[in-house]
Amino acid sequence: MTFYDEPARAFVYYSPALDRKKAHTLQREIERERTRITKVTKKLAGKAFSSAEDARQAADILQQESPLRWHQVTPIIVEQEVPVKRRGRPKAGVPPATRTEYTVTLRVTDPVPEAIQAERERRSTFILLTSNLTHAQQALQEYKGQGQNEMGLSQTLLFSVA
Repeated sequence: MTFYDEPARAFVYYSPALDRKKAHTLQREIERERTRITKVTKKLAGKAFSSAEDARQAADILQQESPLRWHQVTPIIVEQEVPVKRRGRPKAGVPPATRTEYTVTLRVTDPVPEAIQAERERRSTFILLTSNLTHAQQALQEYKGQGQNEMGLSQTLLFSVA
């Protein structure tokens, strides 16, 4: 392959050290998403709707407001008969009046472990592009040593200015 009209070679590396860092970050992302789902569930649990269509629209709006990547959420519309409160003592032999209310509950499925593992591997892999066409290991060592050189350079510049 060529890069800016120069011959170049790309090497794909998997880093276990990077995997440990990215695994922690990924776990935090999944926990944040789970917390967001819990908040949405609480928000919906306190509301009663007069029709099933209203309940479905509310669930759709909340799902659009907070898109999910790792969890699968399925809204379930629950129909309930709720007694209507009236003033005074109920008449004997007359059944109490009721009205139908609809509530939304969310069924949440946990993330698929295979998807999490695939994402960890993707985040822990990097590509090194080099003009050194023969020695991949040497290019990696030079890349790793580059950070030390840059850090040392910044420290020497810092000391020379002071």
